[in-house]
Amino acid sequence: MLWMITDLTRTPSVSATVESVVRVAAAGVGKVTIRNDGIFSEKELCAAAQRIAAKCPRLRIFVAGTPELAKRCGAHGIHLRSSELFRISATRAAAPDLAVAVSTHTPVEFERAFTDGANYAFYAPVFPPFSKPDDRRPTVAPVKRKGLFLLGGIDRGRAEGLIRQGFYDLAAISLFYSQTAVDDVQYLSRLLNEVAHEDPDPA
Repeated sequence: MLWMITDLTRTPSVSATVESVVRVAAAGVGKVTIRNDGIFSEKELCAAAQRIAAKCPRLRIFVAGTPELAKRCGAHGIHLRSSELFRISATRAAAPDLAVAVSTHTPVEFERAFTDGANYAFYAPVFPPFSKPDDRRPTVAPVKRKGLFLLGGIDRGRAEGLIRQGFYDLAAISLFYSQTAVDDVQYLSRLLNEVAHEDPDPA
């Protein structure tokens, strides 16, 4: 599955954000995290999430922030930062109806996340991130685990390589903002479907 993480600096209006998410969702993206970072007011963020949900009812929408904000936006889940690993259990208790995703950078972190009740974890960076050219963290070796999405520097070519190696859950930012994003998502979605059918035990 392909998971989009937004960069609202590239679409700094509600309408542009809705359009950018809807077009790749229609092409095959299954989940999206709307990551605000102060670009929108809470009202605008919720408006964007609700408009996306209305246009893409099968898309699973996650919001970076608090459980209260995710609920107000009508989101399916909340996306926590790696610095918020300690919040997983409390988030599950406070909002049992929300799915929880969390960013991680080591196997210890993602195993802790799943132990504490996270539904999904991101493991990054698999490659040097395009969206963070100054990021000097060492890259991580891909891991295949249920609920774990690989993130960091994933473009069409790298995504294809990972999929052909059996890694089916991929997340990205820049991939979904390129001029060829729709074609890339359609191609990768077809490839995921083809390869998954060949694998008797996809994660």
